[in-house]
Parts: sequence; structure tokens; C-alpha cells
Amino acid sequence: MKNALALANIAQDKLAKRNEEFEELPDNKQMYRRHILRRHFVIIEIDSIKFNFDFPNEFRVSANEIDEIHEMVKSFLLSINQSDDLRMIVIESWFIIEFFVKRMLGTFYHFDELRCNCLNPESKLLPFSFSACISNLETILKSHRNLPLEPRRNGINADLSFWLTMQKENPDLFKQLCEYEAEYNVKRDEGGSNSISLLLFKHYQHPCVKFCDFMDNEWFSKVRIINRARNKAAHYRNVRYIHDILKLDDFEQSKEFCLKLVYQTCFVSIC
Repeated sequence: MKNALALANIAQDKLAKRNEEFEELPDNKQMYRRHILRRHFVIIEIDSIKFNFDFPNEFRVSANEIDEIHEMVKSFLLSINQSDDLRMIVIESWFIIEFFVKRMLGTFYHFDELRCNCLNPESKLLPFSFSACISNLETILKSHRNLPLEPRRNGINADLSFWLTMQKENPDLFKQLCEYEAEYNVKRDEGGSNSISLLLFKHYQHPCVKFCDFMDNEWFSKVRIINRARNKAAHYRNVRYIHDILKLDDFEQSKEFCLKLVYQTCFVSIC
């Protein structure tokens, strides 16, 4: 009992010392507090990260959410960079990759129209199985990559019923308007036809597909590998199981595999 009490006192003294060290840190490093207290990580310089395109607008992310996502990504990158525990590296890599995969699915499903304080659509409406989410994303991308890009809508705008009625009752006028709109767009250097008939009756590629070019067969294969490795990391202490799935014997190579996949999936670069 005395030994247990002594160990508790030592742990409390160490925690108090780390708290004092934390208070002396500059403001821009205080975000790392939970890592210092929980895992004894050494502070590293990840001063800033940036998304590789206009992430908030393209993926329907609010101003409040983008700050949270920004800090979350930095937090996970810090954890992965500083960890020497392969099980932890795999699990945390999986967590952040799962978040972005589900968020991308939510964008394709227009979850932003359903999101509110009492409903997180990604957690409530998507499959519980991450493997199923990966397959759904793969199906969407394969289907939409073969669709034409939507032309810019800088021509004539009216209700759908108006154009359908005109096409039925005055097809010559409808055809003339389509041809004139196409000529107008070419003159404005819009890069081709923007005819009313195309806008009415064709399916177009989802605008976010262009940001997912890196999600090819190799990427999906690696995400599935991380998913299998995470299952082993969560249930077995022996990292040999993880190395066997990654097909990498070296710790540094395994860590690099995880980090590269996280950077790619999160659309981020370190500044």
C-alpha cells in the first residue's frame, strides 16, 4: 500500500512539473497540451498546415468546422510523427483517414443540408463498417469519373417547366436558343458548348470528383490495408501482425507508409 501511495505521489509530482512546463510554452504551442500530459511527446514544430485547395467551399465546411478540422489534423500529425509505437501510429492514422473518407461521402450525399446540432449525418446515416464506406466512395468515384464536366451556367436561365414547354410547343425556337447560347459561350471563351438541352438532360460529374484524382486503385488498396492493420493493432499487442499486413518489416518504413497516406487523404501540406 505504501509503495502504491509513493508511486502515486511521484506521478502527481511529475504531472505538476509538466503542467508548469506547459504554462511556460508560447500560445501557439499550447494546443499540444494533451499530448504532453498523456503521452509525454516532445514538442515539434508543426507551426501550420494548409489544405491543398479551397477545402471549406468545395466540401461544404463551415467556418467553425474548418478551424476544428485544421486543429484536429495538426493534432493527429503531431501524435503520429512523435510516436514510436506502431500500434498507436496505425490506429491514429486510421482515425483521421476514416474521418475524411466519411466526410467526403457526406459531401457526395449532400449531408450539409441535413447537418444540425442534433444530427451528425456521417455517424448516424453512413454504414458502421468502414470497409462499406470505402466501397461506397469507390463506387461513386468510378461512376462519376466517366461523366462529362458540367458546363458553366452563364447563359439563359429559367424554370425547367418553361424549357420543356418551349421544346414541346416551339421546338424550332428552342433549338435556335440552344445554338445561340452555345455561340455566345464560345465568344466569351467559356471553352465550349453550354446549350440548354445539355443542361436539361445530361448527368454531370460531381464537382468534388476533380479533387479526388489521387484516389485511384492504389490509394483504395492502401486504405484497405490500413483498415486491416488497424483491426490487428486494436486487438493484438504483437506488431508482427501489423508488419505482415503492411508487408514492411522496418518500423520507419511502416510509419512513413501511414504518414504519406494521411497527408494525401487529408489534402494537407506542412508549411
